[in-house]
Parts: sequence; structure tokens; C-alpha cells
Amino acid sequence: MSDTTTPMACSLDAETLTNRRLLFREKLLPQALRKTRIDNGLCVVFPRNPMVRDELQAFITLERQCCGFLDFELSEDLDHSQLLLNITGPLEAQAVVDQMESIFNDIEDPAIVTLEGRLTLAEVRRP
Repeated sequence: MSDTTTPMACSLDAETLTNRRLLFREKLLPQALRKTRIDNGLCVVFPRNPMVRDELQAFITLERQCCGFLDFELSEDLDHSQLLLNITGPLEAQAVVDQMESIFNDIEDPAIVTLEGRLTLAEVRRP
């Protein structure tokens, strides 16, 4: 559950935030299958495998340190074939959720997400 006493802004400085976005882009984004807006947040779907799970857990640990007002939940879909990363927060934090979602929207190389059945850039941008 999110900490509502924490200010509704990421505590990272600009350089660290840039590095975190790069980490997400390089390690997690190429694995992402799709994203969807959900109530109060975002759901990003990844293939279920131990390496991706470990990378997502590491990402969640880092994000909880700077964005304690957000909830990060990692679960599996019903048939246990995919990992679901839900990032949610209170209404006041939706600007930060939007920033996280924007990581998907500013991909420079669409080829990153077109390999082996992954979504095309246009599909990733679709709500």
C-alpha cells in the first residue's frame, strides 16, 4: 500500500532519474509485451521467466525508495504465462504514473519492440 504521508513527487534528482529511465528502457522495456491504463495507474505485461522477474523485483525495490506514495505489485496472469507489473497510486500521484508510462512513448528505436511477436511501437502507444 502506498504511503500517503510521503510527498507526491519522485525524490530522485534529474541525473538519477535519467539513469533510472535508461535502466528501465534497456533492461525492462525490451521485454514488455504491452501496457494498459488501469484504475489509478498502469499495468505492464512481461513474459514469465526468472530473469525478467528478478529484473522487475530489482526495479520495484529501487522505485519504492524514491516513490513511496506509489504501489508496485508484481503478479502473474491467470494461466501463469505472463508477469503483471501494476503501478498505482492516489489521484494526486497520477502525474508520476503518467511519467512512468511516458517511458513507453518516447522509444527512439521501434525495432526494440517488434522482435518475435512483441508489440509494434504503435501498439505500445495505444491505451
